[in-house]
Amino acid sequence: MRYFKDRPLVVQNDFCILLEVRHPSFEEVRSGLARFADLVKTPENIHTYRMSSLSLWNAAAAGLTAEEITSFLDRWSKFGLPLAVKQDIFRFVERYGLVRMERLGEDLLLISDNVEVIKEMFSFKSLRSYGLCQVDAQTLRFSPNTGDCSSRS
Repeated sequence: MRYFKDRPLVVQNDFCILLEVRHPSFEEVRSGLARFADLVKTPENIHTYRMSSLSLWNAAAAGLTAEEITSFLDRWSKFGLPLAVKQDIFRFVERYGLVRMERLGEDLLLISDNVEVIKEMFSFKSLRSYGLCQVDAQTLRFSPNTGDCSSRS
């Protein structure tokens, strides 16, 4: 692993990013990070940021690509960007927009043209505990009547 001592970031496998406050490019890097990561802590010398699926989806909604995000991190990271983090960034950004929400009466529908995404979402028991029902191959429904999974139109 190469080490670039003149760079201000350390990107960790858990999606945490550490930024040296006293680095000459602090403002530029801080501004760039704010586009796709959330500020978590601001002690005197090192600020901590965290990327999440939500922060990456927000970045995608604002027009950032996975390539732009990973290139930024590669450019400023002391140790480079861990491969697993890079792959996860691409995975999260590519999934942006695959599901849309629509309201149908009291129900909330999750709709996707990607059948595999619907299957994956329905497989989560935690979502089903909130009244998630599969309407068809492309649609899931959250209903306030959690015991009622009959189809409605």
